[in-house]
Parts: sequence; structure tokens; C-alpha cells
Amino acid sequence: MAAGFIDPLFSTGFVLSLLGIERLCDWMEAGEPQEKLDRYGVETLADLDATADLVGAAYRTLDDPESFEAVSMLYFAAASYSECARRLGKPGLAPGFLLRSHPRFGPGFRECLLAAGRAHPDALAAQVASVVRPFNVAGLCDPSKRGWYPVAAADLLGASDTLGSDPDEIRAMLRRTGFDG
Repeated sequence: MAAGFIDPLFSTGFVLSLLGIERLCDWMEAGEPQEKLDRYGVETLADLDATADLVGAAYRTLDDPESFEAVSMLYFAAASYSECARRLGKPGLAPGFLLRSHPRFGPGFRECLLAAGRAHPDALAAQVASVVRPFNVAGLCDPSKRGWYPVAAADLLGASDTLGSDPDEIRAMLRRTGFDG
């Protein structure tokens, strides 16, 4: 049973469901079940709010491809960074869905979403690029890619320090997860 539903735009339902299952498993294993259950509720609602804010900003910019792309970069930066942190065994680097609880990304994410649909597309893209830069493990916000962002090990290897890792740790993670590219 889902705790909530926002919109299928970014396919966030899969991740939100898996995070919810993980939290419920933690709750069932907890020595203080009510405290964990209360935390589950707070975290789940915060995840849903962050998702709703992202989807709302995306829909506000749907008629402006440049602004929509900028908003999308926030999602892809948070998702790729979080996934890499988890696969490296460093989930603490990525607190909250969409990095909403990260002390640096979270506030910048919210500011960008507020600006979406209101700021000039170039200003929004610059603002998003600034927020994404320290978390960019996927080569995002690169105008030379013209909206095409293939999965490339070189991007992740070049950003290994953003994950508190070195290139050898990244290579080991890529091998462990079956990435050949």
C-alpha cells in the first residue's frame, strides 16, 4: 500500500515505495518501535512534499523547454548522486529523497523550484547549475551535450571526490554493479 501518490512524471513512485519499505523494515526491527514509526511518518511526508514541489515546478515550466530541462537537472542530479552514494555504502551522504535534507543541496533545490516558471530560463539554468555542480556525478548541465546525457563511467570517475571516494573505489563499485561502460 502506498503512503501517497504525486504524479508519474519522474517515476518517483518506485523509489518512494522502496524507501518506504526500507523505513518500515527499520521500524519492525527497532527497539523503540513508536519512535521509529513516528520518524517514518515525518520522513515519508517530507519526501512526498519534496516530490510534489519538484513535479509542480516541472509542470509550471512545461511550455518552456529550457526551464523544464533545468528543473529536470535537479531531479537527475539528486537521483544519480544518491544512487551512487548508496552503492558505495555511503548513504549518509544523501539524506532524504531528492537530497531534500542535505544542508547544501536541499535549500538550493527549494530555491530553484520556487524560481521555476518565474525566472528567465537562462537565469534559472545558471542557478540550477550552481546547485547541481557539487553533486554532479553524471555530467549534467552541460550545454555542449545538447540535452543528451549518456551514462558514462568517465563522468562518475571525474566526480569521485564529490562522493568522498577515489577513482579506485568508483571502479570497484562499477564492477560490483555490473557496469561495463
